[in-house]
Amino acid sequence: MVSVQRYGVVQSGVNAADEGASPSRIQILQVWSLVVLTFLPYFAIPLGSNTNVPLSSIVALTMLPTAAKSKHMLGPLFLLIMIPTTTTFAGYLTTPGEINVQALIAWPLHVVVLTGFAVAARVARSHLQRVVRVCLWLTVVLAVVQKYVFLDRGSIPFLGYYSTPGYASVANNAFEIANYVRRPFTTFPEPSFMAGSVALACAALLILLPERLKMADYLLVGGSLIAIYLSSSGSGIASMGLLLVLAVYRGRIRVRRAMLLVVALVCAFVLGLSLYGSRSSASNYSWGDRLTSIEAAFRYLVGHVGPFLLGTGTGTASTLYENGTISLDGLTYHSDIPDLFSTFGRIVLETGVIGGLAMMVILMQPVARAVRQDLGVVAAIAGVLIVLIVGGLTISYQSAAWLWAVPGICMGLLASRDPMRGQIDAHRIRGQ
Repeated sequence: MVSVQRYGVVQSGVNAADEGASPSRIQILQVWSLVVLTFLPYFAIPLGSNTNVPLSSIVALTMLPTAAKSKHMLGPLFLLIMIPTTTTFAGYLTTPGEINVQALIAWPLHVVVLTGFAVAARVARSHLQRVVRVCLWLTVVLAVVQKYVFLDRGSIPFLGYYSTPGYASVANNAFEIANYVRRPFTTFPEPSFMAGSVALACAALLILLPERLKMADYLLVGGSLIAIYLSSSGSGIASMGLLLVLAVYRGRIRVRRAMLLVVALVCAFVLGLSLYGSRSSASNYSWGDRLTSIEAAFRYLVGHVGPFLLGTGTGTASTLYENGTISLDGLTYHSDIPDLFSTFGRIVLETGVIGGLAMMVILMQPVARAVRQDLGVVAAIAGVLIVLIVGGLTISYQSAAWLWAVPGICMGLLASRDPMRGQIDAHRIRGQ
């Protein structure tokens, strides 16, 4: 048994495993490369004109041999790949049509990041914490600088970076973004993408950290909330409060923590209301369009038995919106809606209700289990809600790595605790 002395108590944990097992230089390089590249989504390989494969996925592929040693890490990935593939071909047999081969290739390359983060959490947890901290701080600083130094002065720096196919073109909309939108997006394709990624990365870090946080950790949470607020993203209204729950409500709740949590939630609620008021009155208000796209998709599913059971097929959502098969008649929207603006909603639409819900369970179950064991039921609920809100109402790109990273990290934590494989007992080191 490997143990460490912390706060005067001998305890065992994943960090102890890190220190005892000493991950190799290659593993450390893999972890750092994986995380850094998730904050640089434009570093990607184009796959046609409408999608791409992020380089973070390529790094995750190199980590699969390590994942193969644990069913906890490789099994979920296999199911997440097979369910949409199976429903797509089953739907083709019942209702012949075109199969989007490009989308079927891209899907496993996007979700493989899940297993990469599972490996990172298991073999190099302390390094994973460190690199996530660094990337979050850099993103927070960049969001403030981009907002007040560049966007508010009508310019966007490094336009050449935002050019990889598969994302909305920043260059083509540079004038509108710099002169009217003025919402920071840092290294991401759009403000919501950034806000959702920051919220998920911050949540992942809070899940990885000991029960007792340091002042620097609270400052990082505060910085992350500032970046989310500046983005004016819809996820800000909910994720700000949920991140505060994860940061404060950890394990045994004390009176001072409870009072701090109440004050923090009130502040988050007030900020959320002001954010909603400013965005709903803006000419580029988009929250309503996102909800309309989701409503139209589920209205279509309810009215068609085949798609309800087997889905419309992987990669078909945008075509169905563009050709009018999914109708917007009777619904309110501000701009054209060419696609379903929800990653998890698209999974349900293209895979069917049964398959889609099964995939949601595969993703959410490890989050609920890992967080509940370490931080309690309330924190587990907050963690699950953050992932659902960001994936369902914030990010519409399935290549957004942090959607898969949080469940992957939790899978890695659970794999570390598997006594049947003779692993070091990897319960969290609690800072008590």
